[in-house]
Amino acid sequence: MCGIGAIISTGTESSQITRAVLETMAGTLEGRGPDACGIWMSEDGTVGLVNRRLATQDARPIANQPCWSHDRRIVAVMNGEIFNHRRLRHELEIEGCFFVSNNDTEVLANAVRVWGDDALPRLEGQFAFVCYDTVAKRFLVARDSHGISPLYYANCGGHLVLASTPEAVFAPPGMLRRMDAQAFADFVIQDSIGDERTFFEGIRHLRAGFALDGIVGATPRRRRFYVPGSDFFTVDRSLKEQDWVDGIRSALETSVRECMLGDKEVGIYLSGGIDSLSVLALLRRIHPGLAIQTFSAGFAHAESGRAIGEVGFAARMARHYQTKHHEIIVSADDVVADLGKFDLPTSSVIDSVVQRLARTAATSGVNVALSGEGADEMFFGYDHYMAVAARTIPEFAWLGERYFLRGDYASALGDRPCELYDIFLGGGANIDWDNARGNLFGAASADTRSVRDLVRGLAAETMGADGAAAELDQQLIYIDYAQKVPENLLRRAEGPSMGEGVEMRFPFLSDALVRLMYRMPMRQRVGDGSTKYMLRKVMSGILPREALDRPKSPFGLPAARREHFKGAGLDFGQPAYKSLFHRHFPRMQEALMEGAYLSSGAFDSRFIAALVDAQREEETSSFSNLLWKLWSVAEWYESHIY
Repeated sequence: MCGIGAIISTGTESSQITRAVLETMAGTLEGRGPDACGIWMSEDGTVGLVNRRLATQDARPIANQPCWSHDRRIVAVMNGEIFNHRRLRHELEIEGCFFVSNNDTEVLANAVRVWGDDALPRLEGQFAFVCYDTVAKRFLVARDSHGISPLYYANCGGHLVLASTPEAVFAPPGMLRRMDAQAFADFVIQDSIGDERTFFEGIRHLRAGFALDGIVGATPRRRRFYVPGSDFFTVDRSLKEQDWVDGIRSALETSVRECMLGDKEVGIYLSGGIDSLSVLALLRRIHPGLAIQTFSAGFAHAESGRAIGEVGFAARMARHYQTKHHEIIVSADDVVADLGKFDLPTSSVIDSVVQRLARTAATSGVNVALSGEGADEMFFGYDHYMAVAARTIPEFAWLGERYFLRGDYASALGDRPCELYDIFLGGGANIDWDNARGNLFGAASADTRSVRDLVRGLAAETMGADGAAAELDQQLIYIDYAQKVPENLLRRAEGPSMGEGVEMRFPFLSDALVRLMYRMPMRQRVGDGSTKYMLRKVMSGILPREALDRPKSPFGLPAARREHFKGAGLDFGQPAYKSLFHRHFPRMQEALMEGAYLSSGAFDSRFIAALVDAQREEETSSFSNLLWKLWSVAEWYESHIY
């Protein structure tokens, strides 16, 4: 991946773009692309493109971006990878195109030259790009279907400003730093943000599978180019279990091969769980003699400092698959020290861990790392999926007791997808989300959207052309995936890793595998009632039995006990983080009670004070996910807004 940026005039009275502004933008992106910098401006000063390159394939200077079509009409900058670029190159050569490098961005420029907008559905991979037609003065901007590669945009002084990070969008003068209250409401309540909002008022995050296009001097059009086909949500009940196993294994192996694209050594972030171990096992199966580096992280015990977590098992599996293994230990103090340092507030400790893994990988000569992210969503790796199965399939009702399904979840709206999505959001906890929002955000809650509004909109996207709705479980899977994966799971992984110059790739998120999994009946997914039943079937005979049978171990700071914040509509059952609040209580209290973020008027200071007081009175130090997010917001506000 790389860091990209663009400034495009969208008004007849727009001022000319200056090289100095483009250089400022490039400077903010340097961490994402340490290998080369490219800047291009149109002669009339209406369009400027920026690229900071991380050279994962064809590191020659001739392959640096911006890249051009063979006739030098289309110029392009791209962040990410087009995994099928070799096949597309062959098709374009038949059309008369020729190439000067092996860079997939050059393939992109020629694809847009030959096929125009029809190039978009042909692209397979993880990408965000800006292409500009120097003759027609038309631009095309797009983000991949899964939202792996980020792309932020804003309107500023008659210009469309786009970049891989929010900070780069602030390069032009005139962009004001203000907090978006609704975005923070979404983040604190549900971990992710919808409607393309970001934490910055006025800056949008282009939704996965969407594009912007237009003519210089005119308002751009926003549209969806990745639209699931009419059969996307059609459940296939004709296949037997072994058929599913064979098809998924083939798709996953193909995806692992595609993720090996490039000239540089590839590593794996190895957690010790079945997800990343599956990636490692398949990679070793495909390339028996390949030199592989693996990177694992564990947390330091609060008292002894010894590593806690799955690092020991990960190291054993690394020896089994003969990798060069690296292990890092992260302390609670490290996590607190990182507060406010990332581009965006953090909803968990993962940001700090990924950043340190990436730093170790980069110093070890690895700038591409494979990850097992996405497997939980594709293979029912969370308890709340089983809770939904208990509600939707009569013969699995017994799962309700095992997976903590409590309460009747009746919705006053009478909207069943919304009713059951409460289970997804709460993981089995009975939560009055609207009441919780009102208490956290006070008067500002009147301007923020209900969680259920978001759910309704996503559920509507599952309807076919004939207006028929997808089956309920398919709707819920799509809602959970579309909301959480691009704007939570991938955001907290991609940004910290790319900030250290290491590109992450996600074999479980290939188009082919995702489409296959959406067609699988819930009964096949649930199997015997254990999480990731189908993934264990797929990897049977490939992974060692001890890896297949190992129970899921959530990744986080060592838990002292489970802590619940109750009252005012809240019942957050989150792991307690031993000793962290006790050690850093003064800093946390100052940030939450006196922080500049309160001046925004978006938060109810009395309710936050009550949460802090409740924490002070606890006999055992604990760490609530809610307080962590509020603390993260407060520290981030000081660094990025105030």
